[in-house]
Amino acid sequence: MEIIEEYSNDSTISNISDITDSSFILNSEDLILLQNPDEMSPKIQSITSTLNLDCSLNLKIISQKIKSSEINQNNKSSLIIKFKDNNTLITLFSNGKMICSGAKSEKVAKSNCLKIAKIIRKLGYDIKIKEYKIQNIIANYEINFKLDLNILYKNICDCFKNANCKFDKNVFQGVIVYINGLNVTIFESGKIVISGAKNKNDIENIFKQIFPLINEAKE
Repeated sequence: MEIIEEYSNDSTISNISDITDSSFILNSEDLILLQNPDEMSPKIQSITSTLNLDCSLNLKIISQKIKSSEINQNNKSSLIIKFKDNNTLITLFSNGKMICSGAKSEKVAKSNCLKIAKIIRKLGYDIKIKEYKIQNIIANYEINFKLDLNILYKNICDCFKNANCKFDKNVFQGVIVYINGLNVTIFESGKIVISGAKNKNDIENIFKQIFPLINEAKE
């Protein structure tokens, strides 16, 4: 009660009834436009990373030791290893290089590569863990309003002069933008897919750059 009485004497809210006219009432459309890109996180769909063990491998012998593995029928010089707990794949090559695909986080991608490396070492190979790199991150955002792609395409072309922007609704129902090494695809539904990133910061930064243009294209 003391707190209420203290603030009731504040002139900034004593006349609150004066600002309750319709011009100050936010409707649902206003609330949508108040989305803050800093508070929106991308949903990681897939991460592709690579690791080099720097040694030659006998894939046939390794496949006999790892139950969830099989020789790639399309490429006999590679072995596919499945992680059932996180739905990721490791493609292991006879030259010691590996590719991890389908991971949903950077931590899982690196962890899976290192797990296979440890198994290979236990099998007696003199491996050297080298050149771990994230090659591609695919992520998406979901905006809760529809977009006018014609307006969006024009705005992006005007704003990003050096970007390669494509839109032909008769060919593909989305605006495609190649910018700063990233591929950004924006759909009428408000879904935004970003690929080609090497880290999460790249994804968040490009989203912040295009977000004002997305808001302007709201239907």
